[in-house]
Amino acid sequence: MEMKQRVQHLIADVERACIKYKLNMTIYDGKLAFVDQESRHIVATWGPQFKLSEEPEHGGE
Repeated sequence: MEMKQRVQHLIADVERACIKYKLNMTIYDGKLAFVDQESRHIVATWGPQFKLSEEPEHGGE
C-alpha cells in the first residue's frame, strides 16, 4: 500500500473513532485536543513525544 493510501486510511479511521466516541479534534497549545461534542470542552490533549534518529529521512512528500 502506498504511503498516500496509508495516510488516507488513517484519516478515515480517526474520523470514525471521533464519531464513535462523540469527540471533535482541534489543535490547542501545539497539541491535538479532544473536545466533547455535547459540553464543547476539551477533555484531553495529546502531544506525542518522540526522538528523532540521526539517520537521514526516508521517503515522504
